[in-house]
Amino acid sequence: MSRALRLAVAACAVASLAVTLGGSLAPASGQDLPRERWRAANEAYRSGDPQGAARAYRALLATASDPLLEADLAAALWRSGNRGEAVLHYLRAVRLDPRNGVLRDDLADLRVELGDPPSTDGPPAPLDRVRPDEFLLALLALGAVAAFVGWRSRTEPGWRAAFGALLAAVLLIAAATVVAARSRAEPRGVVLAGARVAGRPGGVTIGSLPEGAVVRVLGRTADGWRVRGAGAPPGWVASDAIAPLD
Repeated sequence: MSRALRLAVAACAVASLAVTLGGSLAPASGQDLPRERWRAANEAYRSGDPQGAARAYRALLATASDPLLEADLAAALWRSGNRGEAVLHYLRAVRLDPRNGVLRDDLADLRVELGDPPSTDGPPAPLDRVRPDEFLLALLALGAVAAFVGWRSRTEPGWRAAFGALLAAVLLIAAATVVAARSRAEPRGVVLAGARVAGRPGGVTIGSLPEGAVVRVLGRTADGWRVRGAGAPPGWVASDAIAPLD
């Protein structure tokens, strides 16, 4: 086997690994969920029992992860008056399916109803519309192609321009992957029903956070959560005041 052919085979192997890894990191599909139980939950929602529907959706989410099921739970919570928790589950749905415009529109409508509560930044647009496994897949596949083209450019000058462009693309995607990963790695939480912020656990109130606000989680003890809201100093809130996004 020639060296060029061996390199091509290696590139294909790396690309195949990327596809496999990307698939293993993708969110669980609704096909793994009991369809009859999901339909029963939907029927409860349509018949005017959003609390019962929410309980059923929670039970289903305990067995699998699905963006549409997260959105169904969010809708049931919204209809029940639990709007802060509804924001939480809409955000989880958008994380699983970041390019779903319907989910983003529903979340935007809920936030408008809440008076557009402050939100800490996640990944910058348009990076927030790409899942981490998709970044990894693109990076590994393009890296494999760049390696092959780079080897060809050693003996064939006509390939050098293509190699330079591919190398620049690899570096750009790598930088985007790092930025998106760091943004998603920051623990965040959602204020469930409004929260009093204290300078220390049980201390004097220094501010407040509205229902549905998204905050950075800086730490947690038995006394509560230390958080930072958008444009606000860090402080402590009660342990039941927020729910973690992750």
